[in-house]
Amino acid sequence: WTPDDRRVAFVHRGGEVRVLDVTTGEVTGVAMAVPDDLAMYLWDAAPDNKHVVIQTYYPVEGGGRGPTYIGSLETGATLVLTDLPVVAAEFAPGPPPPPPSPPAPTSDPPGTVRLAGPSRIETAIAASVNQWADGSAELVVLATSENFADAQTAAPLAANRGPLLLTGRDGLHPTTAQEIGRVLKPSGTVYLVGGTAALSAQVEADVGALGWPTIRLAGSNRGETSVEIARHLTNEPAQIWLVDGGTFPPGILAGAAAGRSGGVVVSGLSGADYAEDHLNAELIQVGPPPQGGSRIPARVFDETDPSKLSLSIAEAFTPDAHRAAIAQSLQFPDGLAGAAWAATEGLPILLTPPDELPADLDEWLRGRALAVFGGPSAIGYGVTNGAAD
Repeated sequence: WTPDDRRVAFVHRGGEVRVLDVTTGEVTGVAMAVPDDLAMYLWDAAPDNKHVVIQTYYPVEGGGRGPTYIGSLETGATLVLTDLPVVAAEFAPGPPPPPPSPPAPTSDPPGTVRLAGPSRIETAIAASVNQWADGSAELVVLATSENFADAQTAAPLAANRGPLLLTGRDGLHPTTAQEIGRVLKPSGTVYLVGGTAALSAQVEADVGALGWPTIRLAGSNRGETSVEIARHLTNEPAQIWLVDGGTFPPGILAGAAAGRSGGVVVSGLSGADYAEDHLNAELIQVGPPPQGGSRIPARVFDETDPSKLSLSIAEAFTPDAHRAAIAQSLQFPDGLAGAAWAATEGLPILLTPPDELPADLDEWLRGRALAVFGGPSAIGYGVTNGAAD
């Protein structure tokens, strides 16, 4: 019998070993790799239920015992244990089974603030509700929920003045409309980031129908849009954060940092030209450099891994922060709202894969309270509990 009491192994005619599965009634056979001049019988089954001890003997008068083998019930492969006669053999008990894994956490650790809704649009609203009281915001930055291109540089526009909210391209989402009405001061303004390919004329009309004035900041591409935002914020920036604009992590991370410091974020060739036109501003590059432009940055953060890039910026600019925001590194929407929220709170934003917190982020976050953007499918409970351990 195998130790699991499911199978019986026995020697059949011709030296074949057959195995009967008593739970299914299935019989399988395997030819053991034992020399033809030896007969055999089975002594014991291994704890893995897959191997047996085989004793052989010479089936002639006075032949005596042959070698002892261990054989596989699955492949028939054998291994000689000894050429000496053996009177008895059995397997030593195997190592104890590993302890059971602790159950996966089903909630965040105490002290964690999770800002989440059933969709990216509602997650941005949750961030707004958490940070802004009724009628307290000077403005709302409105961006498309479908692409990061224009909104990745908009966090400084929202910082300390209002939330960044999301909507679809073709019309104003009803819950976003409600949040605009809740959060804005009577004198408030809604800023539309990007052209009509990002937010259609219908979105602008829907906002206007609610009675709110709108300002659209847009260029012919994401780089020009970033420059329009920067120009709207200041004529003489003290600090310029430059990204290439091709992927979202550099823009989100630069946006949160620039929003904290009063800087601007620009992208692409247009951003590089903008930096050339403002030589008195400190230039900080995040991610790969955009093509074009010859100005050498004062500081460069060019890690290719989003988590490492976010940690490098946090260590450089907010080493003493007691709290931190985290968003996932694979999709952009939660990070857009998270960057604006973090800028207003004066906190870093860290990016992590949804289900596993990188070791260096884990170490840095220990002892810090977390604000998490997105539900458990965006940032798993294992991530937040890992940072709290």
